[in-house]
Amino acid sequence: MGRGKRLRRFAVRQLAAVLLATAGLVVVSVTPAHALYKLNQSFENRDDGAWYWGLVGQGSGEWYTGQCAQALTGCGGVLLGHGPTGWTTLYTTVRLGALDYGWCSIGYSARRWNSAVAPTARLEVLRPDYTYISLTDKTLTNAWTYVGTGFYQYGARDVIIRITLPASASGGSVGINVDDLTIDCRVLIEGRG
Repeated sequence: MGRGKRLRRFAVRQLAAVLLATAGLVVVSVTPAHALYKLNQSFENRDDGAWYWGLVGQGSGEWYTGQCAQALTGCGGVLLGHGPTGWTTLYTTVRLGALDYGWCSIGYSARRWNSAVAPTARLEVLRPDYTYISLTDKTLTNAWTYVGTGFYQYGARDVIIRITLPASASGGSVGINVDDLTIDCRVLIEGRG
């Protein structure tokens, strides 16, 4: 392949990366995207082996099952509560495989629960050294709201996924009800390299 063709391919890839960064989850390839990693956690069964609780301040966390009217889907979910300072979190570590040129979408649904003020639901994606890959916050109402983020994925790595309830800036106790976490990693442009 000639230098001009390689240069054009490089320029097209760089433009695609810029478009993806500014336009979100836009697929810029004519080849179909292929899922390489998918996780659906509906919180129907308590899984002590993979999920852990974290806390700073006065908070609580409860994994519930058998309460179909409380969950978004099925009968299980997670309740996080916290006082006026600190945070409560439920977290796990997942191993993501290497992607040629990929994008991972991650998110869960949440709504206000037993909260004196409007709570904020946070989704954090971190490296094992606790540096951030991605973070998003959503202020919740009584309606179910999607809390999601995304990031580029190249080499295989472990990532920490944290569902966090920070304390309210206005004071007062806060609480959220969480359900249906999904992680979906796909190749966006095949044949890169």
